[in-house]
Amino acid sequence: VEQVVAQNIKQGRMTEETQQWANAKFIHGTAKYDVKVRVRGDLSPHWAGPKKSWRIKFVNEKISYNGTVLEEPIYFQGKRQINLIIPRDKRFALGPFINDLMQADGLVTTRDQFVILRINGIVQGLYYETEHFDKPMLAAQGRPETTIFGQNDRGMHFDQYTKYGTPGAADAKYDIGTLRLSVDPAGDLAMRAMQVLNDHSLHPTPANFRRARAVLEWEKYLRLRAVATLCNTNHLRFGSDNLKLYFDPSRGLLEPIPWDVLLVKLPKEPGTIDFWNSHGPDELQRSTLLDPELRLQRNKILWSWVGDGGDRPAGPAGGEGH
Repeated sequence: VEQVVAQNIKQGRMTEETQQWANAKFIHGTAKYDVKVRVRGDLSPHWAGPKKSWRIKFVNEKISYNGTVLEEPIYFQGKRQINLIIPRDKRFALGPFINDLMQADGLVTTRDQFVILRINGIVQGLYYETEHFDKPMLAAQGRPETTIFGQNDRGMHFDQYTKYGTPGAADAKYDIGTLRLSVDPAGDLAMRAMQVLNDHSLHPTPANFRRARAVLEWEKYLRLRAVATLCNTNHLRFGSDNLKLYFDPSRGLLEPIPWDVLLVKLPKEPGTIDFWNSHGPDELQRSTLLDPELRLQRNKILWSWVGDGGDRPAGPAGGEGH
């Protein structure tokens, strides 16, 4: 682990080459599991300090049955992979709160909880446990076990790449990133839907925006955008690996999965946060905000969360106001 961390620090981030797994035993209560474990997280807050974030994968187990030895997948609480994340990275209670809020609105969310971790008997403290993006996560919510898209963050971390002299950094600010696929390889329909979003991101026109809306589960997308506005975060930009998009083949639509939502202090100026952040809105956000009707739809979702009804007169017979 220390060798991997030293290499990550030297190159400025984790790469696929340093995602090295080690064998370990995972103990929960009286149960013991064989697992693979590695440090997780693209950036140094996850692994540069004494307390690190971890990915744990539960391996297959050999079982003898009627004279035959079978390899069967072993699950931990219905999960094949879990992440143990330094809780400050998810702003402590913010991650579970967002998941509860979005799950109530019908979005796919990860199962999560807070846990205490010990390594070789030594207490490491509080961790945020969340399942990894894979088939059991989707199966647990009764959804088709198909592709979840992310992107490679290249454009989002342009300044960082330049700092470390990464080859090809000169064109990173023009690059929306290559796709990261979770769960299953993408089918043709899923890839075509993502290409529609890429086309609008690279060439934002009214026609391309209409096509982008046609391949998105729009109500769910607006709800995620409302969360981003409420938290004043640009961490869910299209082109980053933090905007997870799940393709539902039964409907032929992409829908967002809430992940890695940050809470950022509001600026003093300007009065709106819609166009205020260090990178500006992505093209899907920008087109949504510039359309008065779509912006109103987003604002109605926001108001349904934060409005307490105090400025609305009561309806007839004490009923709800209008």
